Amino acid sequence: MKKWMIVVLLVLAVVAASSVSYAWFTYVQRKSLVKLTSHEIEANLYLDDESLQTSLELTGISYISFEDEVMQSITSDGFNETGLNYIFRINVSELSPLMKVFIQMTYEHPELVVLWIDEGLEDEQTTYVTDYLSYLKTIGEGSLNKAEFLTKINLHNEAVLEGLKQIKLKPGSSYLLQLVLWVDYDALGDPTNYLSNIYQLSFDISMVSGKSDFND
Repeated sequence: MKKWMIVVLLVLAVVAASSVSYAWFTYVQRKSLVKLTSHEIEANLYLDDESLQTSLELTGISYISFEDEVMQSITSDGFNETGLNYIFRINVSELSPLMKVFIQMTYEHPELVVLWIDEGLEDEQTTYVTDYLSYLKTIGEGSLNKAEFLTKINLHNEAVLEGLKQIKLKPGSSYLLQLVLWVDYDALGDPTNYLSNIYQLSFDISMVSGKSDFND
């Protein structure tokens, strides 16, 4: 059975006399406190009531052959179950003004295969994408080689995160993103002791008023 990890970004805006809004981001894994300030919004990131760092160490990630299991595969054959996935939920308080959120993610591991999926606004009919192979094949359709396929995935990821920061999130709304990851074994520089490799992601999360832009 697939294990889901939920990352909740709970935006609880409180308007004080100084017109400063506060937001709390709640995650499902344990890290340490980080405070981000963007224009009028101060964001405190928490995880299970403990502090959260801006980095996330990946545990339980699967090693795949991208060419064999994605490009040349006709059926998933268990591939979908190998994805290490996180659900990012952005919950906007009823007391919050309109706001925009921008998530930037960086890492130093070229062998990581990263897939961002825009799941949209949450409602009673919300279901998550689980057929990652079909999703990837749609993105990479027409690719002549592995490098071109991976470039299309990177462009797709950039479009998802760029699209998020254009969305004005209304009070009381919840917006969902899914992040799925694998390691391409064939792209390892040195496969010796590869199982001891440590993979980390770094996040930079910014917020602005729905009437502002991130380049203001």
